Amino acid sequence: MSTAPVPNGKTEEVLVVVGVAIVRMGGFRHGRQVLLLKRRLSDGREFYTFPGGKLESGESLIQALMREVREGLNCRSIGKLEFITNFQAEGLPGVMVNFFLYWTETAGAMKFESKEYVTAQWLEFEVAVESSPTPATRLGLLELRQRGLI
Repeated sequence: MSTAPVPNGKTEEVLVVVGVAIVRMGGFRHGRQVLLLKRRLSDGREFYTFPGGKLESGESLIQALMREVREGLNCRSIGKLEFITNFQAEGLPGVMVNFFLYWTETAGAMKFESKEYVTAQWLEFEVAVESSPTPATRLGLLELRQRGLI
């Protein structure tokens, strides 16, 4: 964790977080889709995020990402990863993150199970940006769209 200045002049802790945009073709009537995970907070609020999470002590970005994908999706392999971008934004509500986003493409259906998330859904870009993503997830989606990846 590091600290960063915020608009009110105070500093707050910033979590280092890594995520992956897993993209697939959506079939005959659909364009590219991205896998987003729905989380529910203890107060009942729900929001979507990319698969991923925070780094543990001593982990590289890729090690943390692969661990989070195994833990969050019960998935062993996700394909070749390409680094997309890094930025600071709000992750979970009220939590600033230094977010590193990777991208991969899958040819078919992925089988996944999750105990950490309410659901995992394949969403087209237009639906994804309107589906209550976290601010960091929204920025990542916009970057992926700008690059023509979704």
